[in-house]
Amino acid sequence: MNTLLLRFFHPPVPDHIAGRFDFVIAALRYIIFHFVGRNHPPELVCLISKRVGRLGLRFASLHARYQAGTLRPPRPRAAPRTPRPRNPRPLDRLPRKTGWLADMFPGQGPADARGLAEHLRNDIDNNPETQAFLAAAPQAARILRPLWRMLTPAPLPEKLKLPRKPEAPSEEPPAPSAACRLAVTAPAARTPASDRSPAPLPHTRRGSDAACRRGRLWSNSAGTPP
Repeated sequence: MNTLLLRFFHPPVPDHIAGRFDFVIAALRYIIFHFVGRNHPPELVCLISKRVGRLGLRFASLHARYQAGTLRPPRPRAAPRTPRPRNPRPLDRLPRKTGWLADMFPGQGPADARGLAEHLRNDIDNNPETQAFLAAAPQAARILRPLWRMLTPAPLPEKLKLPRKPEAPSEEPPAPSAACRLAVTAPAARTPASDRSPAPLPHTRRGSDAACRRGRLWSNSAGTPP
């Protein structure tokens, strides 16, 4: 089989997810330096190699803390917030198209990249140790997702997909309590008619002026107002 990894040599791989992931990272960097650099500028090749290397270092550090028992428990995912305005993308950012790194490989390189991705999928889907690590350290999925999208346009494995976001709290007012409902629905006690005080007469400036004029008219005529 014509493959870019025929001359790739790697020390014996430890039998855990970190060792197998390190093998994938080393194989990718071998292809990048020996084959991608022939048709692309060296600045881009160094940028890609550094990005892949950082993913490998982050994964190795995470697995070391998992084995040492010093891994912090994951925080629950927060409710969605108001989206912030995005800054313009810098010019040196790498592509976002799925499988973009595999497309840069010459000849049989894309098939090699897909083979490395399937190597990861098989480990994630069928290895209980790897599944226990991903359950205890969800941060590992944040490292594996960008690498997967570099290598293949295939859908993400189920273990690497983002969990569903919690629903935002509804803006409806809370339901009233039982005591509040009783206070609202209970009829108010009626006051006996004998105990009621007469309602005050409406007093307005226009009404008072009219009464005064009527009083003056009746007093001038020495009569009794009606």
